[in-house]
Amino acid sequence: MNLLSHLLHRLNQPEPQPFQDTIFLRFIAVLLITNSHLDGLYPIPGLASGGALGNAIFFMLSGLGLALSSQHRPPERFLSWFSARATRIYPTLWISLVALSLIHPVPWPGQGMFALIQGLFYPTPFWFIAALMLFYGLLYPILKAQPKPRTILTLIAGLCLPYFYIYCTRLNLSGFVIEDSSQFKWLFYFQIMLYGVWLAHRYPQIKKPTVRDSIRLLSGLLLYVGLKFLIAHGTFSTFQFLIHWLTFPLLYYGLKVAQAPCITRWLSARYSGACLTFLGTCTLEIYLLQHQLYTLPWLKPLGFPLGLLCFWGMLLPLAYVAHRASTPLQRLLGRSIA
Repeated sequence: MNLLSHLLHRLNQPEPQPFQDTIFLRFIAVLLITNSHLDGLYPIPGLASGGALGNAIFFMLSGLGLALSSQHRPPERFLSWFSARATRIYPTLWISLVALSLIHPVPWPGQGMFALIQGLFYPTPFWFIAALMLFYGLLYPILKAQPKPRTILTLIAGLCLPYFYIYCTRLNLSGFVIEDSSQFKWLFYFQIMLYGVWLAHRYPQIKKPTVRDSIRLLSGLLLYVGLKFLIAHGTFSTFQFLIHWLTFPLLYYGLKVAQAPCITRWLSARYSGACLTFLGTCTLEIYLLQHQLYTLPWLKPLGFPLGLLCFWGMLLPLAYVAHRASTPLQRLLGRSIA
């Protein structure tokens, strides 16, 4: 089934799908993350933003999905549970690495067998994969224990102690540093993943968004953008942790507004639903592949918007091929481990 026939198949299935709010949020997340790397393709580099919020959406949805699944089927033995998660990620990673190596040299940790293991299994060239694998291991005993929502909030609050210790003693707060490549941000994203677990307990009540919810979300986004702009220009840089704090209510109201009737209609409509669902189901492939494509030297000289169009014109078909190619490998590994 090629890309066109896949989209046509989607067009002929306009009925709603379960958890459409998460499909829509995955679509938003992958747009934000990809857009944040495209500063070289915009006439105004500041338009390339939103990556931190997109990452937070992904980690929140991961925690939400795992917790909702554990509510119906408590986690079994750790190895079986962890392997089931890993077999959904690593085939896509391996296929994407092969595809990327045909386009552009992939950064590799070194030479030899140990470097090969690092590249293919852990930590891999992608910090997101390394963090996610670690978080799975940390989250398993929490999901196994089936804690009350108050306990989860206590865990999130408890992680503020090492968060602020590192923030106050290890970071140079003269610039915007909370999203640097250091593993400080891992601590925050694990809090976000725990927040997704907490949201799973409230998920049945997070329904029927009101106009007031939309206003709160819009106001929060404006405050988020304004605060980040001031911090990036040297104002309030000491208080940049507020960016992380503001992310929590934004995710809550984002999840709520994503269930609005107008978004449900977009996802159920023939054309918009096909496109949004396609992008929402290929988020991992898009995330992995875009890192090498936007660095291609011939894109920037094309100018705006041609360079941007060429980038997406390459990325989406490659993501689709990687998605289709990794699916049988995922099934094969899943059956072998089972």
